[in-house]
Amino acid sequence: MVGDMRSVRTGEVFDAVLAYDAIDYIVDLDALHATCRTAAAHLDPGGLFLAGPTYLRETFENGETVEDDCRDGDEEFSYVANVEALPPEEGGYLLHMTILIREAGRLRMERDCHVCGLFTTAQWQDALVAAGFDLADLSGAKDDGPSSLFLGIRRAEDDVRGATGSC
Repeated sequence: MVGDMRSVRTGEVFDAVLAYDAIDYIVDLDALHATCRTAAAHLDPGGLFLAGPTYLRETFENGETVEDDCRDGDEEFSYVANVEALPPEEGGYLLHMTILIREAGRLRMERDCHVCGLFTTAQWQDALVAAGFDLADLSGAKDDGPSSLFLGIRRAEDDVRGATGSC
């Protein structure tokens, strides 16, 4: 099944829903609320929604660069990524990536740029609560500062399976 995380309804219910890297592509508050409602629509009461945005507005470091690589036999993949804040009226950030791929001894380079969303902790919490989640405290989940993980526990009193309207 192919679907949009803001609106898909599979008709199935799960114990947990995970939104990790893909959640970074939610770029406005309406879409964030819709995505949280979609997660709730696929959970029974007590079900878990774990969202892990890469950055939060309060901890975003403009110009941050990260790198990683991996190797499997003769194939190698390396990338360097840099983030650039968009103007405040646009919100979000640009993710610039340079990717090096070595296959069968040949090296090629790819470049890509992604537009990503950037929300405050309060905006995340508001979207989760409005969608029918109680919030679990994950403040101690990381030793190196605020966590960018949000865990919502689906409340029993909210019926959000068919909900598609705005909060």
